[in-house]
Amino acid sequence: MAQLDLGTLGRTLAESIDNESAWRQLYVVLWPRVLAVCKKRLHDTSFSAEQAAQEVFLRLLHYCPFDRAATSMHILEYAEKVAEDVCIDVTRGTATIASEVKRLSKNAGSSSR
Repeated sequence: MAQLDLGTLGRTLAESIDNESAWRQLYVVLWPRVLAVCKKRLHDTSFSAEQAAQEVFLRLLHYCPFDRAATSMHILEYAEKVAEDVCIDVTRGTATIASEVKRLSKNAGSSSR
């Protein structure tokens, strides 16, 4: 059932990326899987894996091509890949939630001018 819901949520977000209800539902469906990937990749069950998982959702918000994600599996695979990439960045010391938020805010400010 989660697969069907994920596909529906992806289509909803493709039509309206700021749909808060769809984001909440997507979070509920994806959070356990994203957190599991982060814990595995970071060999960590503590706070850093949760921070990495949160950063995954920031990146999904700004970069996920929901309009091209044709199936639930595409969205799930994309989220897992983003989680792996975030964990690589965390391991290298090049990613934190604060730096990502700052970077995204800066980009948003410059694009609105």
